[in-house]
Amino acid sequence: MINWYLPPDVGACDRTVLDATFGPDGGHAVNIVGYSVEGSLAHPDPFNSYFII
Repeated sequence: MINWYLPPDVGACDRTVLDATFGPDGGHAVNIVGYSVEGSLAHPDPFNSYFII
């Protein structure tokens, strides 16, 4: 199982900072087969939640 993790130092960045750092070109697509959400769906905790790909 591979999972996705959002590190706290990236979680507060807006789209402009992310594009300047990683570049908006390229990328790839993956199938997401599940997820785990910490907290509630109304107030999720993105730093401890993840996608299963």
